[in-house]
Amino acid sequence: MKEQCALLAVLLVVVHSAYQPFEPNPVEYGIVQQAALRNNTHNLVSGWRQYGDRILYRGVIKESYKFLGTSTAEFKYPAWGYRSETITCVLAVDQYPKDTGGYVNITSGGVGLKQVSLSFKSQFSRGLQYVVEVYGM
Repeated sequence: MKEQCALLAVLLVVVHSAYQPFEPNPVEYGIVQQAALRNNTHNLVSGWRQYGDRILYRGVIKESYKFLGTSTAEFKYPAWGYRSETITCVLAVDQYPKDTGGYVNITSGGVGLKQVSLSFKSQFSRGLQYVVEVYGM
């Protein structure tokens, strides 16, 4: 009986020590996506990067503040022409600290489609600055 209890205790220790919380690999998922996963209060993460993806767009959306008002911006991919890649992941990471930035929403398109439109809106009397990445195959 003592041997069975000792074996059970060893198995519990091994199983407990094998548990590790999920932590995205920055090489595999990218620095921007890792930042978006860490704090997604004002960030947008739609879809997930897959093997074979390539970056279709990376840029900064920036609007200065309006005194006693809100700033807005629109983003469309592709900006002109037609691309044949299917979007697999859309990331928009807020660059303002401590939840003082803006809000972002997908207005049309998105993951699984060939185009996406994003709408940005700042908080009252604040500007907005986002890093936007679009991945696809």
